[in-house]
Amino acid sequence: MTRTVNRRWFDKRFEADWEGARRNAHWLSMILLKIDHFKRFNDRYGHAPGDECLVRVAAELKKIGRA
Repeated sequence: MTRTVNRRWFDKRFEADWEGARRNAHWLSMILLKIDHFKRFNDRYGHAPGDECLVRVAAELKKIGRA
C-alpha cells in the first residue's frame, strides 16, 4: 500500500475544492502527476516494487513542496 492518493481521489477533491474556490473567490492550485511508462515498470517488476516506486516519488515531491 502506497498511502498516496489516486486519480479518483484527485477528481473528487478537485471538484469540491474548485467549487469552494469559485464560491469564495479564492485561487486554487493542484497538481496531477503522471509517471510515463509506469505500467511497463509495474508489469515487469511487479506491484510491490511498483508501490515502492510510487512511495519514493511521493516522498521526493513532498520534499520539493516544503522547499
